[in-house]
Amino acid sequence: MSFLFRTKKQYVYCGDTCSSMLAEVVKAGDGKLTFGKIAMEDGLPTDLEVLRRLILQLSPTSAGEVSIAFPLHLFEVLSLSLPLLPEHAVARTLPYHIGKAIDKPLSKYIYDWQINKRLKDKMQITVYLFPADLYNRLQKQFSDYHLDVTFFEADAFSAFAYLDLLGIINNNEAALCTIIWPGGLTLGVCEKGKIRLARSVNLIKIKDDKKAEGNNLVAAASGQVDKTEKMPAVPVHEDIDNILRMETDKRPLANSESTNIDNDADSMSILSGFDLIASDSTEGSGDEVPSKIFTEENEGADSLLTPETTESFELEINSIPAMQDYLKAISAEIIRTRDYFSAVMKGGQISSYNVIGAGDLFDQLRQHIMETMGEELTEVAGAPAESNDPGLYIIGLGAGTRW
Repeated sequence: MSFLFRTKKQYVYCGDTCSSMLAEVVKAGDGKLTFGKIAMEDGLPTDLEVLRRLILQLSPTSAGEVSIAFPLHLFEVLSLSLPLLPEHAVARTLPYHIGKAIDKPLSKYIYDWQINKRLKDKMQITVYLFPADLYNRLQKQFSDYHLDVTFFEADAFSAFAYLDLLGIINNNEAALCTIIWPGGLTLGVCEKGKIRLARSVNLIKIKDDKKAEGNNLVAAASGQVDKTEKMPAVPVHEDIDNILRMETDKRPLANSESTNIDNDADSMSILSGFDLIASDSTEGSGDEVPSKIFTEENEGADSLLTPETTESFELEINSIPAMQDYLKAISAEIIRTRDYFSAVMKGGQISSYNVIGAGDLFDQLRQHIMETMGEELTEVAGAPAESNDPGLYIIGLGAGTRW
């Protein structure tokens, strides 16, 4: 008698500020990943109705597993300094230290954490946080259709996992990757198999063949910084460490606001030297309108909480095209990320600059980066030409490396 053993199907769920994607992962014998069925919808990935429509398009008939990758701006990041402890003791003491740094019950949030650096008498830890109620509702939506959420991470981790899958990551060097979404950027630096820096920036994406509405384009830039983060594991490199994932049945719950390089005292003098704290003004441009920066220091916790950190500025399109302003803003954020990593975090020299989701703007962005930084920009390929959103496609493939 022969028995049929049916393995679970595997799916990835990801999205940006405008659209969401659910796709079935197909893995070949040589480890190459592709997508089977793909469902796309307009709308945020945190919208339960969007998720329901996507699942109905795929109509899963058997049990499956899901790997989720969301843009970094949907997470909150907390940086803490703790007394030096054995690694196995960190999980027990961390809720106490997080509780001193936040003003909401821990049960309202889920979190994952990573030891960044061990010093003589203390350690630095980064915590990634996500609202537990929202996560539970997303998880229930999947479970109603016999799908189990197995992995959950920020887009920076999926991006570097895909770069590693392609063999682009050199474990002895540092690499920078920029993900361009319609509503902002995610920037990360990976060094020696670990994500040392990850931050998000709100930046309105415009099309080359379409002028911005009205007389000006408003772009808000605010960075969320992760001081040091471990690089996710992928099948092709055994020396890469654990992935970032959240499991409510195994992790305590917590919340905090994000740290920000614009509010980091160690980086202010460095960033101001590059005139990157606000956009450059051109003749005829509007006045800079920075919003109030909120900083909260919690007694007994070495953390910097910034409930809202947004620098807003207006870019007039009278003297120079709006597209040039947009490319200039992206270039400024790449420079700021590079210099923060080098001067503040004392990281190594970045050897490669990669971009995901540039689309038709890549050639112009590549030329602009060469002119302003003298660095060669590499477009991360992988999405078919007919793909509506190459960024989502690539991030989805990165999330698909988790099994």
